[in-house]
Amino acid sequence: MSVCFAQGQIYISFGNLFHTSLFIKCPVVSCVRIMEYSNVLVTQRKKTEFFTEGLAQDMNHLLLFIDGQQKNLLALPEMKLVTACSSLAALIKYLEVRY
Repeated sequence: MSVCFAQGQIYISFGNLFHTSLFIKCPVVSCVRIMEYSNVLVTQRKKTEFFTEGLAQDMNHLLLFIDGQQKNLLALPEMKLVTACSSLAALIKYLEVRY
């Protein structure tokens, strides 16, 4: 998990609590409270929002390509990063980005 904070002390507190909670096996609710305390937006998403079936098509429409540049995102090595792609798919659906 990677979270950035503007205030150093909150980051240190969050890091300590998070790593401590791994050993104590704290419930997810406690982790959510820590995130909310640190002003991190926490929302519930449906599992289907993380599916990447239409991600390449959405990104091909949203990105501007330079003349002569290949317009197929599936050829990029970054598209093999499963977690990143599913997070991006959920973000596009959350922000309701239309093309």
